[in-house]
Amino acid sequence: MMVWLRILTIVGLPLAGFSAWFYLQGARRPQHVRIDEGGISTPDWTLGWMEIREASVLPDPSARPHKQQLALLVTDEAFVRVREANRWQSGRPFQMGGLPATVPIVRTQGDTRPSPVELLPQVQEHLQAAREGRRPPRRPS
Repeated sequence: MMVWLRILTIVGLPLAGFSAWFYLQGARRPQHVRIDEGGISTPDWTLGWMEIREASVLPDPSARPHKQQLALLVTDEAFVRVREANRWQSGRPFQMGGLPATVPIVRTQGDTRPSPVELLPQVQEHLQAAREGRRPPRRPS
């Protein structure tokens, strides 16, 4: 039995180390999302409204709020620029992050306040207004 425990320890130790680093990264440097007339930004990256093609909630709006992320499908140029900065929210590997994304989707940190489901309509209003060349309606604070 001790042989199996030693084998599991060798396999589990790197996984536990990666998991600890992932959670400490989120606690040490939360990625607060700021939405304004210029676009969406966090401390690590900024995207203009014309660089965002589409917005959605991942995994889906019915998932538990702490699992949800705002996912932004972006242009190839914007993806190349922010890919490395968004590695901790990329979902790779094991839906945890740490590796750069392979598809042009930029994600926000999970468990944000307000939740991604609450932010999505505001983001979609801004995207629609940017495509039509008008200013989005101001929301009361």
